[in-house]
Amino acid sequence: MLGRAGTEIRGHEFHYARTLSIGDDPLVDCRDVSGAAVAEAGARRGAVSGTFFHAISMRPS
Repeated sequence: MLGRAGTEIRGHEFHYARTLSIGDDPLVDCRDVSGAAVAEAGARRGAVSGTFFHAISMRPS
């Protein structure tokens, strides 16, 4: 939905909730600005997905 596999998307993750456990497949390979893996990568099960990630449009104005 956000692009082909391997597409890089910029955004941020912000919420007032906690993830207690993740039992499903990760939605994305999420990295911070230094390239380190971020645990809050969302989750997916079949056609259902969820994340706290907010994509940021990088289109020129």
